[in-house]
Amino acid sequence: MSRTEIIEKVKFWEEQDKINEALIPRVLEMHNTLKTLSKNHVDNNESLIDIQIKIKKIGSAQNLHETRFGDFKYSIDELSKAHKSTTQDIIELSNSIKTKFQEFHRIIESLGSQNVSSSNVKETSPGNTNITSNDSGKNNNYALVIAGLAFVISIISLVV
Repeated sequence: MSRTEIIEKVKFWEEQDKINEALIPRVLEMHNTLKTLSKNHVDNNESLIDIQIKIKKIGSAQNLHETRFGDFKYSIDELSKAHKSTTQDIIELSNSIKTKFQEFHRIIESLGSQNVSSSNVKETSPGNTNITSNDSGKNNNYALVIAGLAFVISIISLVV
């Protein structure tokens, strides 16, 4: 080998050494970057799996809540229907009680007017000619009590 060839080879290897000095840190930096990216990729995959599990749990919880909401809505609808029916029953009962009360009031007024007219009538006893009898007033009082009891019984039968 000649001297020029050796000089060329030395220059070539010096240039290769300069290139290697410049490239090796870049390759090492890229290697470290790839390691970091790979680790981040694995971490992200694990996070993604955790998120997917949480999404499934949330979906299940949402389905459960939707089911419960549907059940509650059905219960509310049923209670609303029952409330309307009960309200209607109360109105009918109230009207019936008013009617019975008015009927009872008319009976009392009628008995009261009969009591006044019958108290003026004098009855004679077989042995006594001038004795006034209060038996008709007592009978009217009994009639009032019986009418009152009938009124109370009719109200109770309406409620039951």
